[in-house]
Amino acid sequence: MPHTQPDSNSIYLWPELPPQSAPGDPFRPWLDFYPADIDQPRGLMLVCPGGGYGGRAAHEGEPIARAFNQMGLNAAVVLYRVSPNRHPAPLLDVARAVRIIRQNAQNWRVDPNRIGVCGFSAGGHLAAS
Repeated sequence: MPHTQPDSNSIYLWPELPPQSAPGDPFRPWLDFYPADIDQPRGLMLVCPGGGYGGRAAHEGEPIARAFNQMGLNAAVVLYRVSPNRHPAPLLDVARAVRIIRQNAQNWRVDPNRIGVCGFSAGGHLAAS
């Protein structure tokens, strides 16, 4: 089942509706943080699930973040805007997610100089952008 609602640990990327949202689209993108079981700052991998910019594949989000955790890395999944939104909305969401990670780096035990972005399918295109 796709991750369509943030949970209590999710962080909205924007305090209100994000900039350049499609007219009438109430979706607010968010970030889910998956800390590694570590005592010192480590890198973080930001995961962008695929879905053809029409949705986000749940199996390309949390399971991938947990796999990075098993490798000793912090991870986060960004639930970015998809259709009816168009470029640059998803890119703005990923850039905002990176800023939020850097702002919280000390509290989250993240090395702010070691943040990577990966994605699958459309999420890969987004990560490369």
